[in-house]
Amino acid sequence: HAEDALAAFERAIAAEPGIAFVWANRGILNDRLGRHEAAMADYARALELDPAVADGPHWLTRFLRKQAERPPTIADRLAYLRSEFAKPPSERVLRVPETDASQRPYQQ
Repeated sequence: HAEDALAAFERAIAAEPGIAFVWANRGILNDRLGRHEAAMADYARALELDPAVADGPHWLTRFLRKQAERPPTIADRLAYLRSEFAKPPSERVLRVPETDASQRPYQQ
């Protein structure tokens, strides 16, 4: 039901285009769907709107999730994707399924 989620993000962005975490979450969805260039654009827009999204989940959210370590942020992922896209396509590593499966959505 990724397409339903994507449509919901599209509606939310159309209604309120200035909410950074919606862009961040759409970026995560695009990333998971293999739409990496769209994900990079979404991550960049989220960071433009609110640089604080680079901080990632609040410590209380991490505590409630029992997530002791700070997870990678969308800023981390954007930097990684940009570095991978600078490489020839045959050398890019855009997905690591074991790591990707453990990532959670961004929440405000």
